[in-house]
Amino acid sequence: MKSPRGSVLILSLWTLTILTSLTVTQAGTVGAAWRLTERMQDTLDALDLAQQGLTQALTTLDADSTRAWDAPSEPWGHRQEQTTPAGAWTILVTDDAGLLNVNTCSRETLARLPESSPALASAIIDQRTQHPFHHAAELALLSGMTPERLRSWAPLMTVVGKGPVNLNSVSTEVLEVLGVPASAAATIVAWRNGPDGQLGTADDHVFHDVADIAPVSSALLKPDEAVTLMNLVNTGQLGVRSNAYRIIAQGRSIGRSQTRRTCVALVERQAPGLPSTIRGWHEA
Repeated sequence: MKSPRGSVLILSLWTLTILTSLTVTQAGTVGAAWRLTERMQDTLDALDLAQQGLTQALTTLDADSTRAWDAPSEPWGHRQEQTTPAGAWTILVTDDAGLLNVNTCSRETLARLPESSPALASAIIDQRTQHPFHHAAELALLSGMTPERLRSWAPLMTVVGKGPVNLNSVSTEVLEVLGVPASAAATIVAWRNGPDGQLGTADDHVFHDVADIAPVSSALLKPDEAVTLMNLVNTGQLGVRSNAYRIIAQGRSIGRSQTRRTCVALVERQAPGLPSTIRGWHEA
C-alpha cells in the first residue's frame, strides 16, 4: 500500500512538471510574437527607406535643367545611396524612353517584337484604342499571348511616356525591332557608349540634338543603313529626349533581420517647374 506522503510527493512532482511546461510554452509564444513584431517593424522600416530613396530620385529628375536632350550619363542616371539611422537606401533610375511604348508604337513595330505576328499586333492596337495599357502584365490577357512571349518582350517595352524612342539610351534589340539592321544597331550603340562600352558613364557620346544623328550615321553606317535610321528620325520614331523613367528604390533596415524591400515606380516627367507624375508603382 502506498503511503499518503508518497502520493503527495508524486502529485507535487507532476504539478511542477506541468507548470514548468506551461511556463516554457508561454515563454516560447511570447518570444515568437516578439520576433514577429521585430520582423514586421524591420519590413516597415525598409519600405519607408525605399520610399525615401524614391523621393530623392524624383527630386533629382525634376532638378535636371537639360531638357533639350536626356542621357543616362546625367546625374539622374547615376546610382545613389544613403545611410540613415534606420538603415540605408539605394536608387537606380533608367530611361523608359529607350523602350517601345506599346500604347503608341506602330503596328509594324509591334509585329516585329520577338515571336509576334500581325494578328497579335492588331489585338494590341484594338485593346489600347479602347483602354490604354497601364501595366505590361495586362498584355497577358490578349489572345495569342503566352508567358514565354511576354517575358521576352519585358526588356523591350514600357507603357509610359510620350514621343520618340530616345537614341541616347536605346538598346540594340529595340533598334532592331524598330527596323534597324542588327549590324547598324550594334555600331550606333557601341559608338554612343564610348570607349569603355558602358552606357551612363562620362565617356558616352551623347546626341544633344536630332541634327547630330545624320552626320554620325553617315560616318559610321552603310548608306542604306543610314537611310533607315534617318527615316525613323524623320517620322518621329527616334529622338534624343525623354519624359519617361523607371525608378528602382531599395531600402535595407538596420534591424537584426536586415530586411530589404524594393519599390519600382514608372514616372513621367512634366514641364520644368512641375513635379514628375508617378504613373505606376509596385513592390518588387
